[in-house]
Amino acid sequence: MSLAALVVIVVIVVGAAVYYGPITGFITLDPGQQGDEALGGGGAGDERAEDISEPRPGATSAPVTGETGLIVGRPVITDVTQPTQPAQPDQNETSGDGDGDNETTGGQVTGTGSGSGSGSGGGGGSPPCTPSWSCSAWSDCSPSGTQTRICTDVNQCGTNEGRPAVSQGCTYIPPEPAENNESCSGVCVMPAVLAVDRTENESFAVYVYINTTEDVYATEFKVMFNQSIINATSVVEGDFLKSDGASTYPIIQTDNDEGEVLVANTRFATTTPVTGEGILADIMFSVIGPESSGLGLDSVKIVDTDLHPIDIPVFNATVSITE
Repeated sequence: MSLAALVVIVVIVVGAAVYYGPITGFITLDPGQQGDEALGGGGAGDERAEDISEPRPGATSAPVTGETGLIVGRPVITDVTQPTQPAQPDQNETSGDGDGDNETTGGQVTGTGSGSGSGSGGGGGSPPCTPSWSCSAWSDCSPSGTQTRICTDVNQCGTNEGRPAVSQGCTYIPPEPAENNESCSGVCVMPAVLAVDRTENESFAVYVYINTTEDVYATEFKVMFNQSIINATSVVEGDFLKSDGASTYPIIQTDNDEGEVLVANTRFATTTPVTGEGILADIMFSVIGPESSGLGLDSVKIVDTDLHPIDIPVFNATVSITE
């Protein structure tokens, strides 16, 4: 081989080595340093070599997707992901709000919704119920100044519409003492004998009467009765202890479960007693069933101004209920 040929081969080999030198050294060169340094003089220890893992000043640090080439030592983006386009509404959606709550599937519309409506139609049905009222006679006037009656709807419509009045005011007049009680001296239930027709009266009244020559300041007693036949519905203080205008303090208790009425009363704000005769209490009873019931006085206490007990006779009564 001639020397010239050898020189040519050496030149070719050296040139190829320089030109195709280490790839890592080539891609880390700054673009301005290509030329002489890239082709001949840089050397493996060139202080200008850079690490491609560090971003260049002014370069974005955001990740980049795509393939890169090795042109003048910097990455070249050749495949960039396109921005995401807004989703297009479903072509099958039939509502304008895009929320998918009314869509077509297989040519049929499905969806959700709400609404309200009302209507009426003709047809049969029962006619409205019209009450027809039937009322009993008015009861006797009670000591409280009222009388009552019972009104029943014959048609049983289940309403009080159009019902007549079932109570009204009245003037109470105490009954006259019965003949066998006219000579009563003591504490008496009057009338002593009483008959009540249940078909005509649903209630009746009695009174507790006192007739004495003693000075009376306070009284207390119970009226006992058969609660399965009659019930007490009203109890009113009589006028005896306040006949001179004095103040009184009555205590009245009714217990239909036990069949008794308690009446206790006293004068106060005065030291003077009363004497003579008068009514201690008016009592109204309602009729529960037929038969007879006693009206008996119990636990009777009559005292004077010094609270000394007064010995006084007691007279009971009887009521008979018929139908």
